[in-house]
Amino acid sequence: MATLETQYWNFLEKNPSSTLTFEEWKQKWADDMGPIFEKLNNPPIEWNLYQRYTDNFIGHEDIPSFEWFKHELEHNEEFREKYGDVDSVYCPVCSGCGEDGCCNATMCKMSPDGSYCESYLKDLKIAYKMDEWFMLNLYESLTEEQRKQYDEAYEQIIDKIWKNT
Repeated sequence: MATLETQYWNFLEKNPSSTLTFEEWKQKWADDMGPIFEKLNNPPIEWNLYQRYTDNFIGHEDIPSFEWFKHELEHNEEFREKYGDVDSVYCPVCSGCGEDGCCNATMCKMSPDGSYCESYLKDLKIAYKMDEWFMLNLYESLTEEQRKQYDEAYEQIIDKIWKNT
């Protein structure tokens, strides 16, 4: 691929009336490409459902198209019940089950049109950061009894959450 400078000169060659400087051209290019990258990085929930659906066809050559899959989700209730589970335990963005810690809550960008919303993600970030701050700044100053109570409560919460998933 050509360097940015070469691409800019090629652009000027094809657009001789352009008054864009190199920096302006780069910014315009970034502005034009931003929505495209956003769409690529945040596919629709149906795409992740389709990816899981096509796992059933591994080794087969005739795999239904994404368009067909979307049509079936929209018009076939039985199909939607079987394959359109957006309330699944799987992340609608990365399809991870969480067993291997698919993503840290402070790093994950969950789909705004999915079952997880931005406010939920912010709540996770706040809780994660506050726990991290507490452990770094206050935990050591607790009495032995307070540490024991905290550790027991922490273990109970972990057990409760992981047993309910």
